[in-house]
Amino acid sequence: MKYTRILFLCFTMFLVEHATLTAQSSESSTQGEQTLEALAEESDNAKEQNTNIDTAETNTEHETETAATESPYPPQARLNGRHIAVAISETLLSNIFLTTFNRIVLEKPYAIINLDTIKTNIINPWVWDNDEFNINQAGHPLQGSFYFVAGRSNGFNFWQSLLLTTFGSVTWEIFAENETPSYNDLIITPTGGAVFGEILHRLYLNANKKLPALAWILSPQDALTYLITGERAPDVHGGIEQLEFYLPLGFSTTNLFFEKNTPNKNDTYIPNIGLGVNVIYGDAFGHDTQEPLDSFTFTIEMNGAQNNFYMAILFDGLLFSRALWDWQDFHTTLGISLHYDYIYENVINYSNNAIGITFSQRFQFGNGWQFQYTGHLNWSYLCGIDYYWLLVNDAREDENGEEQRLYDLDMGGTFKTSLQLSHRLFGTLSLKAQAGIFHTIPRTIPSQGSSSTSAVQLCELSYEHMLNSHLALGISDIFYHKTALYHQKEDLEQFTNYVRLFAKYKW
Repeated sequence: MKYTRILFLCFTMFLVEHATLTAQSSESSTQGEQTLEALAEESDNAKEQNTNIDTAETNTEHETETAATESPYPPQARLNGRHIAVAISETLLSNIFLTTFNRIVLEKPYAIINLDTIKTNIINPWVWDNDEFNINQAGHPLQGSFYFVAGRSNGFNFWQSLLLTTFGSVTWEIFAENETPSYNDLIITPTGGAVFGEILHRLYLNANKKLPALAWILSPQDALTYLITGERAPDVHGGIEQLEFYLPLGFSTTNLFFEKNTPNKNDTYIPNIGLGVNVIYGDAFGHDTQEPLDSFTFTIEMNGAQNNFYMAILFDGLLFSRALWDWQDFHTTLGISLHYDYIYENVINYSNNAIGITFSQRFQFGNGWQFQYTGHLNWSYLCGIDYYWLLVNDAREDENGEEQRLYDLDMGGTFKTSLQLSHRLFGTLSLKAQAGIFHTIPRTIPSQGSSSTSAVQLCELSYEHMLNSHLALGISDIFYHKTALYHQKEDLEQFTNYVRLFAKYKW
């Protein structure tokens, strides 16, 4: 009875539902026709929209291809097997070209190489060599810059290019000379090459966008890679903040004081006339490093007088940094920096390769005043400091006729700083200074030389006033002081002073 009632209720519900559907059938059929028509219309609209989208995408791709075709710049190099092969080949060809030039044109004895010299270089232990100051401290970094740029121009990053430069240095030491490979060359060529190479590479990229016909002068290796591959080097972060050319005119004095019986020496050179370039690349204040050395300062100056020549190269660059505070009027940076300093003069041979911690701040006050300072606390991993007793006598050979260095190879610590106070109307007062203590590296003492402990200070105080938006006039004093405590020779104290007026053009 229970199940009969359930079946009856179900049958009744079925009849009610059927009646309802029948009553709505005519209305539903009319609505269904309208719905089908609407769906058909929507389908046609959707097809038309898809066609428009495909057409737009095709046009976009065509416009992209056209833009790429019409771009004033060639495509950028991307690191791949081809570019790795090109970079290594350029590095080795650089060695082949230079050793051939040394042998055929300069007729240098050390360039006479064969299988026996290569075997000897592989077997014999490495040494600290006795090459001239300019060759070791300036020539090898310049040579290393070609290896480094071969990497950068083919899409290598900074560290990959540094590795390639080390490879170039090792192959040069073993295969391209008959002299025993040296530790100091293996240190200074990659690190100095990275400094010179990155400077020239970045300046080339900057110049190539404005003066492409002349950019190759800055970095022939970049231009060579472009000729070979047809691709330009990848873009880099940063750019030239300020470019300055200046003409100094003045005089210099040198005073030498000896510990015992040697007469003191005083010289004056008038006039000193020269040319200098300052480059400020990237803003180092409130700076977050995107790539190594995307912010640096670089100075090169040459001047001379009768019987005297002076050349200086000074470089400070950020390997890594973070902006601690970067506000509207207050900017602070903390980082790790790389340094290269080189000074060559009649009685000065000084080079300093260092890495250290950098702290810099810039304050902007009201009424147009600005103050900025930077401090570097560095480890000097390889320095060259003149050994006066050999330098003054030009004793390039010892008593046995063997070549000897006229300078010490040292390690030590250095503090560098720069301070600048400026106002748009009153001008700019600047102080740049460095002070270091160095000790001779064991086993590097020339046969007629002496181990030593040296203290060196270098300082430049200057003032300049802008005549217009580009031209400035100023006065500066460069002061060099060295105290050398020789363990087997007479101690020495040296003062050299350069006082000059200068005209400066700011780009």
